[in-house]
Amino acid sequence: MKDNSRKAYNATSEIGGRKPDPKTGLSHDYVNAWVLVALEVDRAESEKRPLVLQPVKTYEVYVHKVWQQDVKNGLPDFSEYVLNDSDSRAVTSINNLVEKFNAAIPEIVSTSDYNQVNEFVEQALKIIRD
Repeated sequence: MKDNSRKAYNATSEIGGRKPDPKTGLSHDYVNAWVLVALEVDRAESEKRPLVLQPVKTYEVYVHKVWQQDVKNGLPDFSEYVLNDSDSRAVTSINNLVEKFNAAIPEIVSTSDYNQVNEFVEQALKIIRD
């Protein structure tokens, strides 16, 4: 017989790190969606190459994607819990920023405007963390 107690423990500890912050109403884990953007800017600058930006996933898509990976690893899907516990105004705010950023990607890439990318990332982090 397989011992599932470890899986239950891991799932419980996993929700803790992804649970929406009571202050911001968003999961701090969503920072990772924006960290990838910041890393691309750093790499492009250091390697003296053009920016290659991928669209940022909306909050809901990101949360579902993260939990689907956990489901593949045998953990429960807590994405609906996280989304239901998230503040709808904060989700709308971050998704509006995502929409603006994604729409700006072609211009940002064509001009290699690192500062504009950094401004978007700073705004996102402020919404997610503050």
